[in-house]
Amino acid sequence: MSKQMADQREEGVDGVKVFAGSQIKGLDKEEEPLAAPSHGQGWRPGGRTAKSTRPEAGTRASTMVGDPPVPAVLWAQEVGHVLAGRARKLLLQFGMLFCTTLLLLWVSIFLYGSFYYSYMPTVSHLSPVHFSYRTDCDSSSLLCSFPVANVSLAKTGRDRVLMYGQPYRVTLELELPESPVNQDLGMFLVTVSCYTRGGRIISTASRSVMLHYRSHLLQVLDTILFSGFLLFGFAEQKQLLEVEMYPEYRENSYVPTTGAIIEVHSKRVQMYGAYLRIHAHFTGLR
Repeated sequence: MSKQMADQREEGVDGVKVFAGSQIKGLDKEEEPLAAPSHGQGWRPGGRTAKSTRPEAGTRASTMVGDPPVPAVLWAQEVGHVLAGRARKLLLQFGMLFCTTLLLLWVSIFLYGSFYYSYMPTVSHLSPVHFSYRTDCDSSSLLCSFPVANVSLAKTGRDRVLMYGQPYRVTLELELPESPVNQDLGMFLVTVSCYTRGGRIISTASRSVMLHYRSHLLQVLDTILFSGFLLFGFAEQKQLLEVEMYPEYRENSYVPTTGAIIEVHSKRVQMYGAYLRIHAHFTGLR
């Protein structure tokens, strides 16, 4: 019984091998390529022939999948040319606008400078006053004459002091020490006489001047408080008196002012220095 079963198993295995071999042969037959007919044509079902997929010589290769279509490329190039032309045009317009603005700015600055140079007078003029007096007398405590100074106002071109029709404020600044002589001097007179060509006097103004009163106690306290500055020379015990001689002095175009004579009517006055200040008052367009 066991022998029969063993024989049946062997027969089954042989059958499987034969079946497997036949299947493999069938697959080999199916995988064999069909013979391509001549002239580059292949066989199709139904007896029809198909053209070969290989491109012929001289023909253009088909477009790749990733390449953009030709009309889109042409449109992009045309848009690029248009944008480049507009950019060049805008750049040229901006350059012309910048050059025009720069030219107008330069012309306006030049015209304003020329107008200011020729039309606007000097705003302020400060001239030092150097007094002189006679020394041919025997007096030791008093001067032989009143201190007198001559200030020239005749200049040409842009540096001229006075302009025709322009009102000026003329002041005399006196720098006086707080000495006992000046404190005991009291009031004294100051005279300014303007003259034209030939020394002819055309205007005269006189003002009274005196030191500001300071009590003895105030002077002592001031000396103690500022003793450090006084010792090292950073401060001085003096007063600067500003005397307004002409509130509105106008130059006459027919009789120009060429100078001024300043006289202090006191033989005992003591001064550190004096200055003649001329300040223009602008009205209207000026």
